[in-house]
Amino acid sequence: MEIKLQKPFVKDGKTIEKLTLNLEAITGNDLIKAEKVARALGEEAVNPLFTQTGLAVVAAQTSGLTPDDILELSAPDFLLVVNTVYNFLFGWVLSAAIQSKI
Repeated sequence: MEIKLQKPFVKDGKTIEKLTLNLEAITGNDLIKAEKVARALGEEAVNPLFTQTGLAVVAAQTSGLTPDDILELSAPDFLLVVNTVYNFLFGWVLSAAIQSKI
């Protein structure tokens, strides 16, 4: 999944104009690691994966960037990225809930 950034940024001498999130490849282990990283960043929510910090960590994991790279995006780009991750993850949860009722 590609997200075109409104405000590109420079990392390691390269201009990053879009993020490619490989959300389909994420595993349960990846989500547990993301939760641990979010907690290390100070997130105290009961379920840190569905906080902006947790979603930023998942975005970083799936894009090859660092959590700091995601957290330092411009506000509109940040919100687009974390909401994209949220919608993807919540879609999994919703799909599982619907399947369990069938």
